[in-house]
Amino acid sequence: MESILTDLPSLETEAGDESALFSLPADVLTKRQTEVITLYYKEGLVACEIAAALGITARTVRSIKFQALNRLRKYYGAATPLNEVGTEEETRRKVS
Repeated sequence: MESILTDLPSLETEAGDESALFSLPADVLTKRQTEVITLYYKEGLVACEIAAALGITARTVRSIKFQALNRLRKYYGAATPLNEVGTEEETRRKVS
């Protein structure tokens, strides 16, 4: 599940296991978001390859992926990406 909540592509598993592990919750994502997430994480395609397959720009693919991941984070209760967790005080620079 962590691979879906982060922006990193999933690691390939042994043949047959990957399809069993990859499933998206029903009625959370739009049809286009489901297509993009499936092509990115299950098929291992990058944004420009997905864009060519769907007839849209790579920038649109990245936007759709970002929106889909936000929906999945909300659905699974992860408010922020795992690599951005921390307090505001830790991430702000002190200005003197």
